[in-house]
Amino acid sequence: MKIQYLNQLIDLAETDDIKYICGVEGSGKTILFDELESYITEVYAPANVIRLNLNQEEDAKYHTQLKFEKYIESRYKSEENNFILVDNIEKYPDFKKSLLKLHAKKVYKIFVSSPFLLKGDKDLDVLLEKRVKVIKMYPFGFNEYINYQNLDVEKMGTANLFKAYSRVGGLPDVYGMKSIDQRFFYVREELIFKKIIDVVLKRNKIRNRDMFYDVLDYLMNHTNELISAYGIAKYLNGKGITADNKTVSKFIDAIVESNLFIEVQRYEIREEKYLSKDCKYYVADLMYNYAYRNTTEIDDEKMLSNIVLLELLRRGKEVNVGKLYKKEIDFMSMMNGEKEYIQVIGNLSDTTRFNDAISTLLQIKDNYPKYLITNSSSKSFDYYGIKIMNIADWLEAK
Repeated sequence: MKIQYLNQLIDLAETDDIKYICGVEGSGKTILFDELESYITEVYAPANVIRLNLNQEEDAKYHTQLKFEKYIESRYKSEENNFILVDNIEKYPDFKKSLLKLHAKKVYKIFVSSPFLLKGDKDLDVLLEKRVKVIKMYPFGFNEYINYQNLDVEKMGTANLFKAYSRVGGLPDVYGMKSIDQRFFYVREELIFKKIIDVVLKRNKIRNRDMFYDVLDYLMNHTNELISAYGIAKYLNGKGITADNKTVSKFIDAIVESNLFIEVQRYEIREEKYLSKDCKYYVADLMYNYAYRNTTEIDDEKMLSNIVLLELLRRGKEVNVGKLYKKEIDFMSMMNGEKEYIQVIGNLSDTTRFNDAISTLLQIKDNYPKYLITNSSSKSFDYYGIKIMNIADWLEAK
């Protein structure tokens, strides 16, 4: 039930843009296309939906330009409204050429999905840029987790539901799996290594796979921390692994391109400028981190911060890590010229962390909203103009 994204696609359905849905493996892109196909069939009758999933064995034969285009054209019906829906378009190497060619015919409404960001051939990208509308898709948020499974909030309680969500994440495929070992195996072996990392290695022609895995391991174990290619290279060299900044940077870019990790830049609040040195990296869903490390044990603030970041992105906001003097604001989000500042702490009883987070927020002199989000069970309250909120309440708020 990806209502938010379905509504975006519905709004764009009659435009000439190529709709490119981009989200990490397991985030529900195929579910979204199923819902979109049902909507098209009902609303645009007579509708001819040409559907392919290039990740499926039966559709693997369409990975070449000739066969792909020939199949699409063979399914065209002049008397009907023609829609093209292609899952995992990245499996077909020359898909950009075919999309431009099909788009030029002006007889198709085109929707494609991929776990990878739209990068590659610069000349083709320039042409596509004017014709493509990219929709970033994220795994299920807290409310989607509840609605997808028809969970009873009144009976189970918001706090209990959030605790369960924080341990299982937003990948709908794992919800029906009974054991944590089964979930971990599926996400680690099928999604991370088979569907994401194996593809990343081949797409980027990476030869030094051992070093690549060392970089991936570092990212998985240092989420919500300031990271640089230089810092990782220094760390690896200290362990006797020969590494250089350029190669590490290339590996980080390749991992981010797969949407397995989200890169968040820093922003200097007083000077209103982006900082190029050091970024933070957050995993696209906590279950990826849990499965990779084979445990749900995680620092409470890291867990909460990852959930808050993903929710801000789902809400369509640009998100940065704020820098104020020598202090840090966990998140500064912007949308339509409006800002908000967010600090995240595990528990209100940690007075040292509470006072530090509050004092940093109070140093921001503008009048935009300021929040302190926590896992404590207390009800929301104001503190010197700062809204203190339990994370489950914040997630439920729109």
